[in-house]
Amino acid sequence: MAAQFATESGDNPLWNYALAVYDRPGVKACLLTLQNEHQADVLLLLADSWLRSRQQGWPQTAPSADYVQWRDSMIRPLRALRQSLPRGAEPLRQQLLAAELTAEQEGLRRLYLSLAAAPAGVLSAAPEDFYFTGPAQKKEARGPLFQHFISLTAD
Repeated sequence: MAAQFATESGDNPLWNYALAVYDRPGVKACLLTLQNEHQADVLLLLADSWLRSRQQGWPQTAPSADYVQWRDSMIRPLRALRQSLPRGAEPLRQQLLAAELTAEQEGLRRLYLSLAAAPAGVLSAAPEDFYFTGPAQKKEARGPLFQHFISLTAD
């Protein structure tokens, strides 16, 4: 029963892992650069790192449609609103950041539930393009940064 309540609140092993990894030296800066300059899905990158730490891979159907819909309808619009504000727009900027972080926590909860429900034996590595939603023309530039993230999060 505790596990059910944990996944309902967003407090789950993936969320806890993401918080711990994000605090490692260099990880935050690397992820924000991947997100802001290369349109990386940071939550997918963190989920991938969590799976690798457990010696697992992605289900063939990941990411879940539920997660993608949440990301596209909640996380990205909140981020876009926050980023569009002029620098002097505090405390609204901080309120939008808090809402964005809450939406990301919910996104990780949705990813966790879909990964936990995946049938055993269908997990595999995902191609690098899986984590990026923007145009691939900067692939050469993002590759080393992507590998740097992997090295920062390797256990």
